[in-house]
Amino acid sequence: MSTRPSSSSSDPTAAAAPSTKPRRIIRRPKPSPSGTSSSSTNAPSSTLPPHLTSNRHLHHVISTTLPSDYEFEILKTIDRIEKTKALHVALQMPEGLLMYAAVVADILRRFSYAAVTVGDHTGDGDASSKKRQIDISILSDVTYGACCIDDLTASSLQVDLLVHYGHSCLVPTTVTDVPCLYVFVEIRVDVGHLVECVRLTFEQEASTVDDVGKDDEGRHVKIVECAVMGTVQFRSAVVEAAQRLNRLHHDDDDSCIIKNDQESSTARSLVQFQAIVPQAKPLSPGEVLGCTAPSGLATLDWKEAMMTPRERREFAKKNQQDVNVASPTGQVALQQQTQEGEATASTSSKPERIMIFLADGRFHLEAAMISNPSLRALRYDPYSKTLTEEKYEIVKMKRLRREAVEKVRGLLGISCGSMTRGDGQRNQVANDVSNIAQSGEDIANSLLSEQPTISSSSSCSTSNNNRPPKTIGIILGTLGRQGNPGILARIRSLLHKRGVRTMIVLLSEIFPKKLEMLSGGSGGVCAWVQIACPRLSVDWGHYFTVPVLSPFELFVALGEVADSTLWSRATSAVEEESQQITSNQGGDIEGGYPMDFYSKAGGPWTNYFEENNDRKVLAYGT
Repeated sequence: MSTRPSSSSSDPTAAAAPSTKPRRIIRRPKPSPSGTSSSSTNAPSSTLPPHLTSNRHLHHVISTTLPSDYEFEILKTIDRIEKTKALHVALQMPEGLLMYAAVVADILRRFSYAAVTVGDHTGDGDASSKKRQIDISILSDVTYGACCIDDLTASSLQVDLLVHYGHSCLVPTTVTDVPCLYVFVEIRVDVGHLVECVRLTFEQEASTVDDVGKDDEGRHVKIVECAVMGTVQFRSAVVEAAQRLNRLHHDDDDSCIIKNDQESSTARSLVQFQAIVPQAKPLSPGEVLGCTAPSGLATLDWKEAMMTPRERREFAKKNQQDVNVASPTGQVALQQQTQEGEATASTSSKPERIMIFLADGRFHLEAAMISNPSLRALRYDPYSKTLTEEKYEIVKMKRLRREAVEKVRGLLGISCGSMTRGDGQRNQVANDVSNIAQSGEDIANSLLSEQPTISSSSSCSTSNNNRPPKTIGIILGTLGRQGNPGILARIRSLLHKRGVRTMIVLLSEIFPKKLEMLSGGSGGVCAWVQIACPRLSVDWGHYFTVPVLSPFELFVALGEVADSTLWSRATSAVEEESQQITSNQGGDIEGGYPMDFYSKAGGPWTNYFEENNDRKVLAYGT
């Protein structure tokens, strides 16, 4: 133990000392020698206790009853149970993991508080019990994602700790009613097989085309820029796959052998991969949800994205130190950089930009495809070990959602000049609405025939005669924490300012038949906005008898979003098909539909926008 001179003011010689500032000495503990463990006092607080790490019986039970490729973090869970002194624990799992719920419950019940014996003091005065017995409750309601975390049910059951498996921390533990622990259940996969599938696929494509450029060393290669993503269970595999893809072209010749069924040749790889792991904060790097995905990948500066944080800081510092472009020296330097860039472009082909997605289904991948429609998408299934190219009809989806938005605007008599589509033949939104409206055609026509009045507080015009106000139903999802009361209050305030009557309905799951019963009659609900899952409107909205909008689409309908991505240039089925083909080939005709429901960069319709993050009902001036 190192000693330090005392600086106490009680020392009588301290006043006579000179007023020079003493030198600050920082002594860090030396790392423990290999083979020896550090003392418990120097160990970090996150270190698991020895009675868990050295319990051979516990490790044997885990290895023989649970799949070896699934990380349920049993030791961490037991440690949290003991530290929080929880006696009633609830487990919540998606349906794909429910088969292991009983096994996990038995392990937690058997080994929690196993170190507490007679005479041990646990901090609450109980020193007589040999072992604490805990109760385990399994919450078996359907769980689609982390937004379905059911802390409210757990609180009603007087649960001391809720363990949510299989999803990331969407709902902060600071706002849940009971202490929560998120277990991602990471799954180990064959990353080498994934990388090899991608390499062989693009090498085969590069060998059949002439559009091959040169790399930095003058070798003929095809540049492939990869955005590697996946679900939270494969986040470690996603990062490892990106690292391996970046190393492929720089490895030895042995790792770049192209094997054929008829012959083998030791040729350099024809493909150079430049892989990144994009992030939509606050999600983990590479993580994609069904409603939240990284956007803007088609226009991303790939060289900057490939930099490490240190390289990015050095690059920014270098730019600040560069000479002024306005000076003659700066003009010469700029001209040289331009010539070098043109020379590089002439010797290298245009890079192909793609998405590589690691998941066993399409639902999460579709969010990335909706947000980045111009990128080619490849999905690797870790269970079947197959690499497939996936397509999404983004143009058709936008047409269906645009029709729903225009129908709501027609029913409410709203006309926004800022929402028109630029083409002179489609500036008259009222004409489109009259063609779209079917069951509510009489209501739409009566509203369109009236002269709208311009509201001074909005760029939209709304019919505001003595007719009874229309009713918009607001659905607050009660499946776990799907519904956000903060978003509900914001939407309700917007509708009330426009003289629209609202009806709030709480639903755990939204079905067409149930909404049809609430929408019937002349005084029923003419449209719905659901604060549950945006993909419900995107994927199933056209199956409902009345429009069911997501919060983003309602903001579009009310004119709160000035530049909507819903407007398509296609005016016929032939143009729509042609536009879809162009989008699939990498064209940037269609902008991405926002998938940002849990992104910190989202708008006022998202969960992390300003006060929405508090999940509280606020007045917003009403």
